[in-house]
Amino acid sequence: MHRLYASLQRPPHFDGRARFLVLAAAIACLLPASPAVGAAGFRGLGDLPGGSVGSWATAVSANGRVVVGSSRSALGSEAFRWSRAEGMTGLGDFPPNGTLFDPDDLSSSKAYDVSADGSVIVGHGTALECPRGACFPERFAFRWSEATGMVSPLPGVDPPNVGQPSTAYGVSDDGSVVVGSRWEFLGNQSTFAFGVAGPNPFNQCCPEYAEQLAASADGLMAVGHTQVGAPPNVVVQAFRWRGAASDLLGALGGASDHSRAVATSADGSVVVGVSSSSLTEGFHWTEASGMLSLGSIQPDDLSADGSLVVGSVNPEPGIPGGAAMWDDSHQIRLVKDVLENEHGLDLTGWQLTRATGVSADGLVIVGEGVDPAGNPQAWLARLPRLDCADGVDNDGDGLTDYPADPGCSSASDPNEVASCGLGVELLLLTPLFWLAGRRRRAAASRG
Repeated sequence: MHRLYASLQRPPHFDGRARFLVLAAAIACLLPASPAVGAAGFRGLGDLPGGSVGSWATAVSANGRVVVGSSRSALGSEAFRWSRAEGMTGLGDFPPNGTLFDPDDLSSSKAYDVSADGSVIVGHGTALECPRGACFPERFAFRWSEATGMVSPLPGVDPPNVGQPSTAYGVSDDGSVVVGSRWEFLGNQSTFAFGVAGPNPFNQCCPEYAEQLAASADGLMAVGHTQVGAPPNVVVQAFRWRGAASDLLGALGGASDHSRAVATSADGSVVVGVSSSSLTEGFHWTEASGMLSLGSIQPDDLSADGSLVVGSVNPEPGIPGGAAMWDDSHQIRLVKDVLENEHGLDLTGWQLTRATGVSADGLVIVGEGVDPAGNPQAWLARLPRLDCADGVDNDGDGLTDYPADPGCSSASDPNEVASCGLGVELLLLTPLFWLAGRRRRAAASRG
């Protein structure tokens, strides 16, 4: 003990460089951990002019910069595209074209999906169909880009005047492949895939009945649901299409139960949807694990790697429902609770009813809600990037994220660098205290 005390009284010589390094280390330990990159944020997206007030978001681009959906407008219900720079702009509906379209008919269009950079949008619009002389409004799939506007019918998908209404539900990241479903003459519903260069080879992948498709990032896989069995024992079950065939994903309750796939990860390896007899229980599917329950969340979308699922939960006695998110670490959380309790935002008056889309990195979530004025309004929430849950070795120690990196106290820790602790900080500062005291004593002796 005496030797330790003496060493503190007479430490080795510290040159200028050594003093600088000790000071830098001490300051690094004393400073608080750096905050998460970017701040959490929330905003309503407004609505289109004309008509009553109301808007609903259905999807967000992979880069998180473009939101699509539908809004009330002077046209009735109109597909929209929103960006921070341009705000909300309407996409219109099909233009008049002979007997197929009626310029006096109130239009109704809706956007369902958007390419990774926001340049291509797909959905359905309304046109007059006149198969036997009598005309009536019907929905047809469209593909929109800034260069072409709203294009429909899609070649090979919607031959006019033949009784085949359709909807485009998904689009590949580069916008070159559109997937959806269409009704045929006898009431059967089948899938389609339209490529910009022409129809893709997995048209008619599920001829009995299929719909609600979503596409993988490259457009080479699609998911949805199809009828299985024969009357009276018909059930609806989720499928994943790849190559020239579709694979049934099963159901949580077994072969006699229902399931419906609604979204897939970027590479098609993770599929989410709903299952059970009432289709109210969320599921998460991979080839390795099969179909696993997500509990009460009803998924609508998932991040590129499949680790974050967004959707909604129904209210239960004593438990509010609304827009929800799921990840393996936290399980089910309400989006509003995360924004207010974990990130300090004030959403007074807002009801977030459903989360319908999420960006590739899981940091931008969009959905449906009711604003403080009581009107339906689309919304966008932005979460901060957290070093301990971003898949990156931010501090360069060869260890990544919680729990692998000991600098992370939890997955929500914003920084992978751990605090040094009070004992280490005092030890690092001791030489500096000694130098300061020595100088004071020297100055006093000269005085």
